[in-house]
Amino acid sequence: EDVRTRQTFDYQKQLLSEIHKWQSAPAMGVRGQATATICENSGETHCVPVGCPTLFISRSLNLGQTLNTKWQRVLTKLKRGEPLNLVFTLPAFSPATKVPLQLKHRDALGISLSNMAKGAKSSFWIQQMSYDRLNLQKWEREHGFKADLRTYHSVEDWTRDIAADTDLVISTRIHGGMAGVAAEIP
Repeated sequence: EDVRTRQTFDYQKQLLSEIHKWQSAPAMGVRGQATATICENSGETHCVPVGCPTLFISRSLNLGQTLNTKWQRVLTKLKRGEPLNLVFTLPAFSPATKVPLQLKHRDALGISLSNMAKGAKSSFWIQQMSYDRLNLQKWEREHGFKADLRTYHSVEDWTRDIAADTDLVISTRIHGGMAGVAAEIP
């Protein structure tokens, strides 16, 4: 269905209408113009496109500029052949999976991420699930490297460690990418 004609579901219309009753100015943040158009098609004029929600996890008023500047530094280092300080999040694959496509993707990511880690100036890996350690140990054996695996119990510790000396976050999960953005690291 075309976004130009699509509408929200009735229960969504009811929710937006209820919120609209309490707020006269446009105040419903939506991800992009497509969603705002769907709201408008449904008779709701209070939806404002604000972009990716990840942008709201940092208090920096110059987050986009900061990320771009740091990204340019990464590109400069790569052009010079300088190794990077990397942080990795492990992909969400259960070591017990028997699904052929998941096995293929897990193994391909294992090769790619392991090679990046071996070529890095420094790196650490972030554990988010109990089985992450098993996947990483498998990659260490198969690809000949030793990983620094870290587990965090607070977002503040997680983002502090990322911000300390990291050039780039390689995230295979949304929360790892969000932690990188919160730490103002591309």
